[in-house]
Amino acid sequence: MEYMDIGGASWGIVKEYSKRKNSIVKIKEDRIVFDISLYMNREEQFRAFENLKKRIIRKIEKSRIRPKQKNEIKNGDMLKIGNEDYKVLINYDENSKTSIGKIENNIIKLFISKKSHTDELLRKLISNKRLPELKKIVKELNSKHFNINFNEIKFRKQTSRWGSCSKKGNINISHRLIFAPADILEYVCVHELAHLREFNHSRRFWELVGKAVPNYKEKELWLKNNGHNLML
Repeated sequence: MEYMDIGGASWGIVKEYSKRKNSIVKIKEDRIVFDISLYMNREEQFRAFENLKKRIIRKIEKSRIRPKQKNEIKNGDMLKIGNEDYKVLINYDENSKTSIGKIENNIIKLFISKKSHTDELLRKLISNKRLPELKKIVKELNSKHFNINFNEIKFRKQTSRWGSCSKKGNINISHRLIFAPADILEYVCVHELAHLREFNHSRRFWELVGKAVPNYKEKELWLKNNGHNLML
């Protein structure tokens, strides 16, 4: 695979050829995929590639898109969860039918039947571990800034949003934030609490957020620039 530096980040470049009418370009995690039409001659294909490359570079630089990093968890890795450090011990057993795990004395023990189960099991364990802390954070922020009624609070596996809420008062925080700095997690909680007052992104909504977190724009920028590293 070839690589290209765009906006200070390294992107893998993949060229594919298919029987499509128009050539297209797509961003897939840590790579840029150019799908070139086979109905073009070589000169047309070259021009199409160069035009698409210019277009995608402008998009990445303007939007500050960063390649997603797949951080594979390995046996013996140390993880920072909240304010504590945890060691991960992984035991692979292909003869087992299920994968299980537990957290004891700052050691995360995983017994894995299939390697693909590692991230999912780790996500569930850490989400459960941090849930009491999450509930405490939301309750304290609500008492300090909003005093509104809410229902259930939980970490939820969602990759398209950092948080969500419903008119029933349920608050969901993305599982990706289990590794986020405390101030970032608190900001997202404030964001969702404010939505229970204003189910929109109106000026009134941002005023509520701003009163609780005056530097909320810095938190938004941090998520934009660093959120891709929080994938699990």
